[in-house]
Amino acid sequence: MSASDPRPEPHRSPTTKSPHRAALAQRARDYLAANLDGAFSMRHLSESTRCSERVLQYAFREIYGMAPQAWFQAMKLDETHRELRAHGPRDVRVTDVALRWGFTHFGRFSLQYRRRFGESPSQTLRRKTTDGRACEMNSGRPM
Repeated sequence: MSASDPRPEPHRSPTTKSPHRAALAQRARDYLAANLDGAFSMRHLSESTRCSERVLQYAFREIYGMAPQAWFQAMKLDETHRELRAHGPRDVRVTDVALRWGFTHFGRFSLQYRRRFGESPSQTLRRKTTDGRACEMNSGRPM
């Protein structure tokens, strides 16, 4: 986390005293990033890294400060946010974007989104400048 943004940093680079855990966490993160379009599976993540679920959880928490599933969820929320900011209300619907990124419980999605970005998904979608570019936001709220 940075001083200006207290949200967890799912993009943070691995730095630790344990090179083995750093490498393991990086492999897990790479796998998750490549599979954002699917559902989270700790079993598949464990198989892809050839490591037990428990060791993988410890390594991921040490390096990224959160569980693999929390990182995966944060990345999906970030992608949803990015897509909503890139379009206007005439181009896409929040429901369609949420479904595309695997969010099927819309109330829970909206709550997680608001916690992460400080506004509702529909507010993000409506926030456009007259020249068509998305406006910058300043949430600063923790996840």
